[in-house]
Amino acid sequence: GINDTGKSFLQGQADTTGEFDLDSVLSFPAGRAFIRRHTADGRTKVEMFTLSPIPDVPLAAGDRVQIVDLLANNHDETIQITGFVPYPGPQTLSSGLTVRSAILSAGGFLPYADPAHSRLEVPNDSTGATTRALVLDSALTTSDAYLPMPPQGLIAIPRRLDRQNLEVVTLSGEVVRPGVYALLTKDETFSSIIKRAGGLRPECYAEAGRLMRSDFGGSGRVVFDVLKAIKKPKSKYDIPMRTGDDIYFPRRPVTLQVIGTVNNPGLVTWQEGASWKTYVSMAGGYGDSANVDDVYIKLPTGGIQTRSDGIDDPMPGSVLVVPHGKPREPIKIGEIFSGINMILASVIAGLTIYVLLNK
Repeated sequence: GINDTGKSFLQGQADTTGEFDLDSVLSFPAGRAFIRRHTADGRTKVEMFTLSPIPDVPLAAGDRVQIVDLLANNHDETIQITGFVPYPGPQTLSSGLTVRSAILSAGGFLPYADPAHSRLEVPNDSTGATTRALVLDSALTTSDAYLPMPPQGLIAIPRRLDRQNLEVVTLSGEVVRPGVYALLTKDETFSSIIKRAGGLRPECYAEAGRLMRSDFGGSGRVVFDVLKAIKKPKSKYDIPMRTGDDIYFPRRPVTLQVIGTVNNPGLVTWQEGASWKTYVSMAGGYGDSANVDDVYIKLPTGGIQTRSDGIDDPMPGSVLVVPHGKPREPIKIGEIFSGINMILASVIAGLTIYVLLNK
């Protein structure tokens, strides 16, 4: 309800057994309402409404409403809290309000707050403000915590610079202990994460390990030598991890895939020492329009080998691609007539020579 001065209204928790709004719970000549509420994503927001006339604003459980009477000349009787508290915003200045009680009324400190570097800003009599450093601890037991709050004073709670959001990477597949791992340092490397996870399982296909990453340049697979990164820690192959990285190690396959212009595309059994031509034969051989010269293979490591550069014996899990050949260009009408004219010229020349020889 309205407090003893008749100047402000503070509502804690709404009764949700009925339907309430500002119009139904207030009878106020003129003023301004501040409603502090939680949003669906867990954040806190403060909404301001004028009260002439009183708006039809629904209230929900947990909403905190503060009313300031604009006719009561009490503009100096408010304080403000900003920064890392659950409920930042204005508060009514009541008798005996201290720094401690104001912070507690705002929900206390958030985990990343830095009480030791808080400050109190007080407006001067003329212009500007005076800033005072507050010596506070997380329990609000210091002498500064019991300082009385001045009218229109502002308490600013900054963020701790030594506390950062947890940076994690995800490791899955054929490793001993898959899961989410927090980065121990900003430059922790790929091999360090694998070591902390207990290493790779015997059935792991290490060569085909995949690192997926999203950054300012886009997102996709990072192509690097996974085996060398694991075997040579802190070398140039052992790349630093970034928060959000996703590492996956598959089980070693026993097949590879042949696709494109072959007679029977699909999976074929991998054979030790077999060449790429063997796998084309296993897939039924080339199709009628196959482009044999541009055959290429996509390796499970993320790399590509082309026939022009040389294709090694394919690894299990590879994808062998036989592209289509370029279609023949249609013969133009002019070329047809040009060919006919050449034939006719040859025939006429031959007849002429024949006639001359028989005279």
